[in-house]
Amino acid sequence: MNVDDVRVRPYTGDRDALRPLFELAEDSPAQLDGYLHTGRILVAHNGPDVIGHLQLVDAEQPGVVELKNMAVRADVQGLGVGALLVRTAVDR
Repeated sequence: MNVDDVRVRPYTGDRDALRPLFELAEDSPAQLDGYLHTGRILVAHNGPDVIGHLQLVDAEQPGVVELKNMAVRADVQGLGVGALLVRTAVDR
């Protein structure tokens, strides 16, 4: 896989479908239940496959967001997908 083939876009679908990705970065099911449905999510696609995500939630300070959860599938880690997600989030 080449990171140039990866597309990042906002996610508006069922967040429970992304739970396995969230669980890569959060080992507490109770914690994850508390924030899974908050904030905004960007997903990284390689063709039809979702290979990573990044979740942003509003912080207490106006205009500030927190990167709450981010993960990339194990089989594509180390190829720049996470960096692409972060760059896209900063650009937005």
